[in-house]
Parts: sequence; structure tokens; C-alpha cells
Amino acid sequence: MSKVYTLFKEHHITKTELNIFVQRKGGYLNIVDDFVIEKGDASLWIYYSNQINEDFFQKELMEIRQSFNLLPKLIIQIEPSSLEYELSEKMAQEFCESFLNEYSDTVVEDCHGNLYTPQTIFSLECDNEGI
Repeated sequence: MSKVYTLFKEHHITKTELNIFVQRKGGYLNIVDDFVIEKGDASLWIYYSNQINEDFFQKELMEIRQSFNLLPKLIIQIEPSSLEYELSEKMAQEFCESFLNEYSDTVVEDCHGNLYTPQTIFSLECDNEGI
């Protein structure tokens, strides 16, 4: 089963701005209008949405508002591929770290529901409990 990381961002960035960020990481915008970063058989799929389904993300949004005083306006989801999973997972973590380093108004949620800010994500290691 693939893990999905969700970036909740408070201030809007355009899909074009995300495209520039992804290109700097060696990725591209694919034919179905999603982003991809590949290294051999390892890859990430990156999905951009400038509208948040508040019903679907209700729990996460409430926790982010209460814990971090952020009001997310868009989400970016990062899904590592199942091929070369360990490398894909590492790529996803590096993408999240890099994004949080550049955009401090962002919180990342891992597949276990753990939330990380730019101040906490850099000290984490990959394990089965979180990023």
C-alpha cells in the first residue's frame, strides 16, 4: 500500500509556481496535469488542489488551525510509487522537507496522521510510525 503525504499550505501558490518548484527537483507536469518526479524506477506523483474539501479534511484542518494557527487554502498530495518503494519514500520525504524549507506556511501530514512543521520535520527519520 502506498503512503500519501499531504501538504496543507496557508497562502496560495499557483500551479505554475508549483511547476517551477517541481522542475527544480527534476520533475515535470505530465499529460494528465499532475506532476511527476522520477529516478530510475522510483517516482513520485504530486497532485495540486487549490480548493480544500473541508468535509473530507475536517479533522486535519481543525487540528492545524488549533495547533499551528494556520488556515490552509490549498493542498498538495505526494504519493510515492510502489516500485523501488524505499527510494520513492525517501524522495517523498525529501520533497516535503524541501517544500517546508521554502514555504514556512505549510504543515505536512504523513500517512499515519502525524503533522509536521518546518521546525519539526528536519529532525525526523523514516520509520514505520511516520515520516
